[in-house]
Amino acid sequence: MSGPASEGGRQQRLGLLAMYLDTLCMAIGFYMLIPLLSIYTISHMGWSPAIAGIIVAISGLSQQGLRFVSGIIAEKIGYKQAILLGVGIRIAGYVLFGLAQVPAGFMLAAFIAGVGGSLFHPASYAVYAVLTEKEGRSKIYAMREMLSNLGFILGPVMGMFLLSIDFKIVCFSSAAMFLLAWILTYYFVPNIRKSERKEGSSPSVRAMLSTVFRDKPFIRFNLVALVLWSLSVQLYLIVPIRAEQLMLDVSKLAYLYTAAAVFMVILQLPIHIGCSKVLSGWRMLSIGAFFLASGYLIIGFASGIWMLLGGILIFTLGQIFFVPKMNEMTSGFADEQSFALYFGFSGFFLAAGGFLGNSLTGLLQEIALQMETDFKLPWIISAFIGFSTAIFIWLKTLKSKARIKEEQA
Repeated sequence: MSGPASEGGRQQRLGLLAMYLDTLCMAIGFYMLIPLLSIYTISHMGWSPAIAGIIVAISGLSQQGLRFVSGIIAEKIGYKQAILLGVGIRIAGYVLFGLAQVPAGFMLAAFIAGVGGSLFHPASYAVYAVLTEKEGRSKIYAMREMLSNLGFILGPVMGMFLLSIDFKIVCFSSAAMFLLAWILTYYFVPNIRKSERKEGSSPSVRAMLSTVFRDKPFIRFNLVALVLWSLSVQLYLIVPIRAEQLMLDVSKLAYLYTAAAVFMVILQLPIHIGCSKVLSGWRMLSIGAFFLASGYLIIGFASGIWMLLGGILIFTLGQIFFVPKMNEMTSGFADEQSFALYFGFSGFFLAAGGFLGNSLTGLLQEIALQMETDFKLPWIISAFIGFSTAIFIWLKTLKSKARIKEEQA
């Protein structure tokens, strides 16, 4: 039997499939280019680690820092329209990467690409939410993460192969993947109108701001996330820097990144599901911080490629514990009608963490390069921040448990 209901269900399934393909295309396009920026600018262009760090930081700052504003824009113009606009802007940024020849050009390209990401990221999460029932969203988002990690595997390998030909081809191929995502969105993702959402789901801008700023527990959570994110985002900066210090062949870094991505794909869901049954969200963040800090130490003190790989895998284990749980906890603070709003607001804190982490690490590593000896202080500082954060979070959970027991006594 066919009718409006069956037709709506078909469009919903088709839209969800298009979003899955969107996620895969965008992940491949992103990881094809962004992990190679530090490699290309340091090893091929001969620029300093500080400049490479600033370029990466600008990309993260513009993407994460504008997500709150972009989430509000998406609520006003529509989710599909926000995705199309954001993907189009990112395409322009990636094309500019291929045309730029000086640091200022790369910084401008990073800013443009980041602005595009800020627009489509919260809107895409909102579309996933609208296209699925509440009880099925956990599975849908798990599938999304798997596709993103698949792009994490394929992208760097494709990027390194294309880099052996020409960096311009890397940039234009990455832009082409986003163009494919734009086409899929335009033709197959449904146009979600306000009438298709719950009444009152698009409040005024003032009401949106008031909702988030009055949520003090959410703000405190984001302050912790800021510190963790400042450590987590640096993988694509610290590994090329350490490889240069060890005088390793940087062309092999793609294989290290691929190994880390496979490691993440295999372990992420089992660890997330298994540990979530016995550990609170805060404790999983604490464990994630511990592994991030441990990874920093191993990478910083690595004497060869195998020890470097071990440090990368330990670092990745920290991301496995931290990143999915951070997103889950963020969504837990929001109701169904403010999902994109809360993820967008988190972008402010993640942007600050990413910018500070990449910029300060790049600066410290620049100082280290000017030292005659193998200067370890930058790695020790980062590890100290990670271990301190892990201890702080764990003690916080112990105090919370003690308080609950006192109230129940």
